[in-house]
Amino acid sequence: MRKLLAVAAICLMSSPAFAFQLNAGVSGSWYNANKPGHGFAIEFADANACTEIDDQGCLVVYWFTYTPEGDPIFLLGTGAVDGNQADIDLGYYSGQMFGAFTPPPGPPQDWGSLHLRFSDCGSGFASYDSDFTSAGGAAYGSGTFPITRLSSVSSLGCGNAARLANLPDNPLGGIWFGSVVSRDFPGNDQNFRESANAFAVVRDDGEMTLFTQSKVLMILRGTLHGDGVDQSGDFTAMAAFSGMLPDGSVSGAATVDLAANASLDILNSTPKPGTANPGDFMEGHFEAPGLSADFSLHYLTATERPSDPERVQGCWGSWVTNGGTANNVAIDGDGHFSVELNTGCKIDGTMAPGADAWGVFDAQATVSNCDYNGEYTGHAFVLDNGAAGTDNFLSFALDDGTNAAIGNATRFAADQCSN
Repeated sequence: MRKLLAVAAICLMSSPAFAFQLNAGVSGSWYNANKPGHGFAIEFADANACTEIDDQGCLVVYWFTYTPEGDPIFLLGTGAVDGNQADIDLGYYSGQMFGAFTPPPGPPQDWGSLHLRFSDCGSGFASYDSDFTSAGGAAYGSGTFPITRLSSVSSLGCGNAARLANLPDNPLGGIWFGSVVSRDFPGNDQNFRESANAFAVVRDDGEMTLFTQSKVLMILRGTLHGDGVDQSGDFTAMAAFSGMLPDGSVSGAATVDLAANASLDILNSTPKPGTANPGDFMEGHFEAPGLSADFSLHYLTATERPSDPERVQGCWGSWVTNGGTANNVAIDGDGHFSVELNTGCKIDGTMAPGADAWGVFDAQATVSNCDYNGEYTGHAFVLDNGAAGTDNFLSFALDDGTNAAIGNATRFAADQCSN
């Protein structure tokens, strides 16, 4: 355990400053979903489009907004890209009359500055600062608000370019979500195809964890080998004690014996630009004694964020692990948590930032007072639960080499945790 904690400390120090690299896929329309009516047209351009040359590219930004008096105004400017952000000097033109379209007199008038920071391909923040006053004498001032993608350029993907910029040696690196369709698994009569929700985590070094979160709970863990998307590997398959069977019943000790050698093959991975989840599509197949299934996953661009400790810190409720539940679970600033499920099982562990360019946390836990006691290791990550907010859904998958502990939780208000 000391060795694990030492590795986690090294990972924390070497964690990248940002997880998402701006690329051409951010081009499109963006707005503040909380206060619609104004927004940005953003173009990712060559570096020479900026006054200050930067080899990471340049953003050309048009902000269609209003004066403090409510009159329409559009601001424009450019700024060099720095990782997942850019600083833009904004100005505006005036004096041109509609119909005549004579060139406006002189250069644009300085308005102020705009700082754009993107969390992923679909969300970010805009901060503005202006000393300028309107024609009516009102100040524009400063402020910050969230921005959400409104539309994109159909021929441009986003996630794939960002991932390849960060991990040129592993185009499959990242977090994926989709489904596993299985014909052969414990408790099935092999004549019924069952579909289960599934996540996959692919690390920089090719280590892959594929796990389901419905029906039969299971983990496959191993290391991929190969070039590009043509990758395969030898894996270990493990089932969670008390996994749910297709008929809704709870599995017994038989599923604990599932631990077996397995093989996994990535059959295809193709870009999916313009879809609801831009990035890549991965499909494959795995085989193990008593277990045969196909999987279909799409890449989650929303996870391209640093694994900062504060992302898991806080109060979590609706905590579900292997069929047991708990509420008001606190994760402290060191990533430590202690859970007692309604089944009586106790789980005590930590979640430490991983070294990858994705929001993956290295998790370890001691499970006691259960039928699957032991020392478990694995992964955890935080996602956005739709309109409910950012970083409000926690998912994790751990194993001890024989059994699996799989679960998720939803962020609660801090005052709901008493410990």
